[in-house]
Amino acid sequence: MDENAKISSFKKIYKYNEPKILIVVAIFMSAISGASQPIFGVIFSKVMNLLTVPLAYIPFVYGAGFNMQD
Repeated sequence: MDENAKISSFKKIYKYNEPKILIVVAIFMSAISGASQPIFGVIFSKVMNLLTVPLAYIPFVYGAGFNMQD
């Protein structure tokens, strides 16, 4: 069997990735980027929920202690 066939393609291109610390930085940044969309979705849904409730029903939905002035 050919020696190049035994080496995976990831190992072949890994030697061109310099400096190696950028791999860790890229993984960390992609995790932050991936988490931003669900967090934005939760915030956006809460804002849309607040905006679609009529003013007369806010004390019933959010409780009597809900202060709209804050």
